[in-house]
Amino acid sequence: WDRIGATPDCTVGPIGIALQPRVLESTAGKIADGSRYLPRDFNRVEAHTEHFRFDLAANEALLITNYLFPYVLARVDSVTANMQVVTPLVTTEMARIYASSTNSATTDPSGVVTWEITMSLATRDGLDIIAVPTSHRSRDEHPNACRV
Repeated sequence: WDRIGATPDCTVGPIGIALQPRVLESTAGKIADGSRYLPRDFNRVEAHTEHFRFDLAANEALLITNYLFPYVLARVDSVTANMQVVTPLVTTEMARIYASSTNSATTDPSGVVTWEITMSLATRDGLDIIAVPTSHRSRDEHPNACRV
């Protein structure tokens, strides 16, 4: 949250939660059948190139995750925001988060940022691409938020 200059709408323990993310791309992977340990076979399918294009508001960050790492290959080859190369603010084995610069070079007057992503994928299983708002509401605006 610090890296994208935001705070979560609420927290559950150490986990920050955004209540209004937009899911741009998501493909549920098959549940491992449990017949062996580790829980699933490694995907041996050769990777191919896929392109994604999304329009986000200037105050949205882009989150790309592969929750099936390392069983399924999903390598991010390039990410641009309004045709400007963007490097991830945070990179882990399973996730990357990006935010565009809010200067005039990357944000058009409408406040829309066009993101283009090129990835090498064996399959879309386990891939999630999400727009996360960097502006947030207070917990008071979400009276039932994250109540356990």
